Amino acid sequence: MAMEVRVRDVKRWAGRRIEVPLEGEWPAPLQERSDWPLEGAACGRVTVDNGGEFLAVVLRGRATLRAECGRCLGPMRLEVPFELHQEFREAEPGLADEWLPYRQDVIPLDELVAEAVVLATPAVPVCDPECRGLCSQCGRDLNDGECGCLPPADERWRALAGWRRPQASENPEEDT
Repeated sequence: MAMEVRVRDVKRWAGRRIEVPLEGEWPAPLQERSDWPLEGAACGRVTVDNGGEFLAVVLRGRATLRAECGRCLGPMRLEVPFELHQEFREAEPGLADEWLPYRQDVIPLDELVAEAVVLATPAVPVCDPECRGLCSQCGRDLNDGECGCLPPADERWRALAGWRRPQASENPEEDT
């Protein structure tokens, strides 16, 4: 079932506001666009304010995703708070307009919820700010302890690996 908000009453008077819960199954566009599976039902609020010529819609909520840490690759629950502001009008928008149309006293929310959650989801979620990740050599989870691998040599110093400082007796010009 599509998420939507009915605005018949709020659009009649400028300055009027309604708030409705955002609940139910997550919309299909979000499930298709999300990199991670969603847990639980949608949870949030939708506020619609009549600004005279337009309706201002604010979505606020929280999504829970089953994600994978970008450092240690361990499973994690990711809480994603989201918020989105959008203006709606009953007319068709032009190319430069930044508002969306609505028809028949209904504002569809599926695409807005999908956009809000996807934009609020971090590109690389981390299970803990102190997560040490995986060893780049053996792949062990460094959160479980050290692995014993030596740090890799810095390749920028490779050209100097065979260099040794000249002794005073090797350079006769410096002795004088």
